[in-house]
Amino acid sequence: MPDNITKLTGDALINDIVDNPEKYGFTWGNFQVREGDMGPWDVPLPRHDNLELLRTSFGDHLFMAKTSRHVTNQRIARDIMSRRPLTNARVIKVAIVQNMLGIRSRAVAAVKTYLAGGQEFATRELAETFLREALTAKGYPADLIEDVIKTAIAEKA
Repeated sequence: MPDNITKLTGDALINDIVDNPEKYGFTWGNFQVREGDMGPWDVPLPRHDNLELLRTSFGDHLFMAKTSRHVTNQRIARDIMSRRPLTNARVIKVAIVQNMLGIRSRAVAAVKTYLAGGQEFATRELAETFLREALTAKGYPADLIEDVIKTAIAEKA
């Protein structure tokens, strides 16, 4: 993989791409999708601003697919929204980035998210950070916080 991808791994890489798409050749735009009689929903989809940087960041496979990237991204967003219409934009962005990296298969319907403190997060790392900051602000001791984090985060598929 190109240098700008290999410096980060896992959730850190995905979060960096989601939060800083311009470093990878695209920006997030707002579009509408619908599924049959459901929708329309406003969803984030990538706008490919710099094709060379996009190719450098993600490789040729992004351009070799039989289906256009925009159509693939619409399908990912539509699949998620038709199953969970209250999903936040970050969950959709993470699923699209995972697909762009080749992490997710074509069937992205079951996107895993994490629940903590009554909120939904795209990654476990984000849920842990949220809990850690909230409990620290309330004055809980560090060892107790780490014990709570081990049991207080639920996966949602």
